[in-house]
Amino acid sequence: MTTVTRRYPIFNTATRANPHVMYAEMRQYDPIYLDDSLLSGTRYWFFSRYEDVVNVMRDQRFVKNVRKSLRPEVARRYVPETPDPVWEAINYHLLNMDAPDHTRLRGLVHKAFTPNRVRDLEPRIQAIASDLLDKIGEKPDGDLLNDFAFPLPIIVIAEMLGVHIEMRDKFREWTKALLFGMDEQSGTLAVMEFAQYI
Repeated sequence: MTTVTRRYPIFNTATRANPHVMYAEMRQYDPIYLDDSLLSGTRYWFFSRYEDVVNVMRDQRFVKNVRKSLRPEVARRYVPETPDPVWEAINYHLLNMDAPDHTRLRGLVHKAFTPNRVRDLEPRIQAIASDLLDKIGEKPDGDLLNDFAFPLPIIVIAEMLGVHIEMRDKFREWTKALLFGMDEQSGTLAVMEFAQYI
């Protein structure tokens, strides 16, 4: 019997544009998939089933800190001993932290989103949503994802952070480059520009 080793184009542009076909195939054939094809020598485990993801997220043996997750020889090559502020901004945010730092910062974030605070924000969020939907209605080919779903949380967060209205488009560009940038350089540049702004 021959075993078929499947390879998934996880990091290519087409997959990033529409990953759902690949995700379905992974869930069916390789729900826990090891990708060791990266040039850096780093191996990545991908979990595509909900139950597996929940188990990994709850298991304290798994870490998010990049330095802790790499073999020492790889860490020395790719993670600076004293990271610069840009590297830290990209790699050490709340979603990439382990306890106790993650727990402490999550507590601060929760204070900003108490039930009363969220209730106070609701009318403004509804107004922003209505405004965005009105603008879509004025277009012959409105795009619900790009014209509503993506800008809504960015505008809300920008307002919460006190970003001036004339800087919102730039704020959106920075966010898009950091989250969806096709190369590391665009993400790094976005972090640098945002750091200079604030």
